[in-house]
Amino acid sequence: MNKLNKIDVDKLISFHKNGRFTDLELYARKLKSIYPLESIICIFLGLALFEQRKYLNAIALFKEALSIDPNSLEAYVNLGNSFSKINNFSDSIKNFERAIKINPKFYKTYYNLGIVLEKKGDLNKAVSVYKKAIKIKKNYAIAYNNLGNILQVQGKINHATNSFQKAILYDPGCAEAHRHLSRIKKYYKDDPYIKNIENIFKNTNTSEDQKMHLSFALGKIFEDIGDYSNSFKYYNIGNKIRRSGLSYSISDDIDLFKNIKKSFTKKLLKKKVERNGEKKNYIFIVGMLRSGTTLVEQILASHSKVFGAGELPDFIDLVEKFFPRNKSNEFLNKPEKMPLDTFEKLAKEYRNRLEKISSKYQYITDKMPLNFMWIGFIKLAFPKAKIIHCVRNKFDNCFSIYKNYFVRDGNTYSYDLLELGKFYTLYVNLMKFWDTIFPKEIYNISYESLVKNQKEETKNLLLACELDRNENCLKFYKTKRNVKTASSYQVRNPIYNNSVDSWKNYKDNISSLIKILENDKQ
Repeated sequence: MNKLNKIDVDKLISFHKNGRFTDLELYARKLKSIYPLESIICIFLGLALFEQRKYLNAIALFKEALSIDPNSLEAYVNLGNSFSKINNFSDSIKNFERAIKINPKFYKTYYNLGIVLEKKGDLNKAVSVYKKAIKIKKNYAIAYNNLGNILQVQGKINHATNSFQKAILYDPGCAEAHRHLSRIKKYYKDDPYIKNIENIFKNTNTSEDQKMHLSFALGKIFEDIGDYSNSFKYYNIGNKIRRSGLSYSISDDIDLFKNIKKSFTKKLLKKKVERNGEKKNYIFIVGMLRSGTTLVEQILASHSKVFGAGELPDFIDLVEKFFPRNKSNEFLNKPEKMPLDTFEKLAKEYRNRLEKISSKYQYITDKMPLNFMWIGFIKLAFPKAKIIHCVRNKFDNCFSIYKNYFVRDGNTYSYDLLELGKFYTLYVNLMKFWDTIFPKEIYNISYESLVKNQKEETKNLLLACELDRNENCLKFYKTKRNVKTASSYQVRNPIYNNSVDSWKNYKDNISSLIKILENDKQ
């Protein structure tokens, strides 16, 4: 039987290393027909499919590799990564654990296992395995970066800072660590670090992806020292790079918002019923990103009866499951034609998911800002749910969004000032629509009012949620809980008003955004 030669293996490696995944797939398939019993070919073909997001096909190939070589470390690790991509965390973890048994000294297995545990929410276990990876490879910069992220989420800011600094020490080009560090550190003009990071940015070997992360870091750094011209320059570069890698059209959102309004007819609203048997009190905190949703949830989660669940994708997932859309963003299952039990099924599945997160608390908050789009579905699934709508000065709100890099691809409108302004006007008008559909059922809380009069606004917020007074809510910054959003650092501190009217520092740079927001005709 023919034996796979080094030239073929080198070619597979080259295709993978250079990101030529279509070529890798074609060449691996060709070799597989000649060498059907070579596990390495199955692995490379699986990698080609994995990189093209064909995860189920990739899983089949990695399993085939294991049928040929049951002790293939690479196959187990790649199976773990593939199962993680489809959110099958149980099988992902099992495969990483098998890989560790084969080679307990392979640091990358611990790193990948840490990513899965982090996604699953087992943060303490993730910390443990990242530390194991670092123990094996002491200069493992990206592991220090990920460890820093978790420590920041847990409110261990000093430890997080140290972890990011070690990532940068071992790899000055670890751009994500620079960006993460910039969010939790205050910079001053004489800091030598500023020149160092600028030099990394200007280096010809720095990739576009690295420049993107470094740009958001530099934007924050120059904002700290009051150099708003350079600050905007870098924020703008970062946004342009991020936007260039995303597929998005504002017209799709215009169609979606239009179809949402069309769907909520008088006929549909007649289906609204009272469910007196509901055991939990759900509080949905909605609004634009960077509108104060994290602060409001932190205040509520400081109450002894409330569990703050954070930004949950679950309700959006369930809307998409029960009410899928076509390419024109029209609902295939017309909400107004759906029997009432469709909403009850949605409610049951959502309830079951949240029960796994916390069964102890009577009140649970879901702080997914973009749930503002699905308020109609929320009120039909949970008529007694509280809707807390966070409102912020439109200029501050939009520019605060523009200053941030978001991991989720769902915020694609945020990286272009014109698209951002147009999306904001869609949001404003949809909220006006919901107010007419559900009068007096949505509680609006102003970020500026909360900052100015914390005690009174907190009292009113608790009343709106039908919660009794609790002094811990005024000392929210002392509450120890995981906070995963861009505001995780801010809510560890008492309320401050530094960010109110901060957009004015960039007034000359964002004239296109200002024009859209001042001439809302959407």
